[in-house]
Amino acid sequence: MRTAEAVGASGVAITPHTVDAYNGKAVRGSMGSILRVPVVKVRSEHEFMRACKERGFQTAALVLNGRENPL
Repeated sequence: MRTAEAVGASGVAITPHTVDAYNGKAVRGSMGSILRVPVVKVRSEHEFMRACKERGFQTAALVLNGRENPL
């Protein structure tokens, strides 16, 4: 969340296999960014990314394991 806010992201999409953005530790770790950056929960990251691409949105995806392809 802090990174998204720092780079000027319009929002953050939370995928099904991600921790709840409103979990106490996540909220504290966001240092308030959770209150300033819109968050949306998506059911399928692939469908979400396809829809964003169709609409011309610029996207970025992050993974914890550097060997994984985010999409």
